[in-house]
Amino acid sequence: MRTRIAALYIHGDRSSRPEDAGPTPMLAMPRLDVVEGRGIRQDRRYFRTWQAGRERKRQVSLIDEGTIGRHEAVFGSIERNLIKSQVILDGDIHLPDLSGVRLRCEGGAELEITVERRPCFAMDFIVPGLRDAMQNGEQGALARVVHGGELWVGQTVDILIESGAGHAAS
Repeated sequence: MRTRIAALYIHGDRSSRPEDAGPTPMLAMPRLDVVEGRGIRQDRRYFRTWQAGRERKRQVSLIDEGTIGRHEAVFGSIERNLIKSQVILDGDIHLPDLSGVRLRCEGGAELEITVERRPCFAMDFIVPGLRDAMQNGEQGALARVVHGGELWVGQTVDILIESGAGHAAS
């Protein structure tokens, strides 16, 4: 299966806080550098140190346009920079079903889907009820960086599904 990167974002100066009056937008980026075993170089939130000998499974956050579209059908238009995903993929790819599957990006970067994302309180800042709607696999997934490299908007991404490993909707 093949897709493309529709959008890239990094977290701004601070994350949303429960006392905020609204969502804290992420910053759109045309290109990002991913570092093996660490995360996105430009995003300090995901480029944290970790306990020695323990692998971080939460290095890059992803969602697909199909998942966003299902939420928009219920809640109306959703600004992409508010949903707290660093990588938005084209198409309808149910990422939580792809645990263990690798995403090979044009140019050599490679990510492995590791964990289903859990929606945080900030989703209700976008529109009340969105957090509950994003439960049960409707908010994308988290990945680790297997091979470092560049990510860019429009980049081709091959989803390497081996027989018996995950599945995707198209």
